Amino acid sequence: MTKKKKATNIDAEIIPEEDTKKVNITNQPKILRKEKGLFKKGTEGWKMCINAKKFPTPEDLEVAINGYFAECKKGLKHTYFDKRKSKEVTTTLSIPLTISGLANNIGISRRQLLNYRKKEGYEEYHKIVETAKHIIEQDVIERGLMNLSNPIFSIFLLKNSFGFKDVQETIVKRRVIDVEKNLLESNNDDV
Repeated sequence: MTKKKKATNIDAEIIPEEDTKKVNITNQPKILRKEKGLFKKGTEGWKMCINAKKFPTPEDLEVAINGYFAECKKGLKHTYFDKRKSKEVTTTLSIPLTISGLANNIGISRRQLLNYRKKEGYEEYHKIVETAKHIIEQDVIERGLMNLSNPIFSIFLLKNSFGFKDVQETIVKRRVIDVEKNLLESNNDDV
């Protein structure tokens, strides 16, 4: 049984099978999909999704990251009614820099962003993402110091995202007692 569906700009032939569908798109390899449309593990489609880079060159990634930083620096306009002045007041609120915000803004998941930072095959992207992470870390520290964000949340972010740790210093004083010497002295005192 063969059905033909017309997709936007692409003719696709869908052939139903037990759990999978073969989709034949013009000039594309045959891709096996599960019932819900997900790629079957190990198929060409699955490999294309796993190995696909959203940013083909490091320069593309750098432009996207700089766009996020510029957008955050620009801030949000917030208008509220000031009862004391009896008028509307507009202020600009700065947007805090976060790794999740960066990933969301450039259209990838946080995990994919970390792949750009550490994964093999992404070496040319490592320095760009590492630099972006340091800029975000600096922003978190400065906001915490200037009381622009909750200090507890700043501490939480620094510990969980940037590897900071609480260190407690314990001083141990060791006192060695010479038992034999004390016994001899105590015996001599008794005589």
